Amino acid sequence: MSFRGALDPLLEVPGVLATAFFDADGQPMTLAGDAALIELAGAYQSVWLEKLAAACDQSALGNLEELRFDFDRASMYVVRLPEGFFILVLMAHGAAVWELKNRLTGVVKRLAKEMI
Repeated sequence: MSFRGALDPLLEVPGVLATAFFDADGQPMTLAGDAALIELAGAYQSVWLEKLAAACDQSALGNLEELRFDFDRASMYVVRLPEGFFILVLMAHGAAVWELKNRLTGVVKRLAKEMI
């Protein structure tokens, strides 16, 4: 599987600082942008993302698909994929989130093809 370049369209979105595709253990499959910035966030994200998803299922909220966190210096957007995989995007405040979501659709499709 070659995921090289799969995340590049996300870096073209104004305000995106870094992005990565992670496996269920929080190991990056591919990175784009500031690797040091996103690797640590991804490692922690994998641990509690599945716990939060389980809590959503147990509380009848349904399937956890996307999360957005706003911090005082930046924002983090997470898209949960099958089998514990996920995409994490770090972005500056004021980033074009609508454009990010549009591009994520294509990126997810490309990654799905590569995983088959």
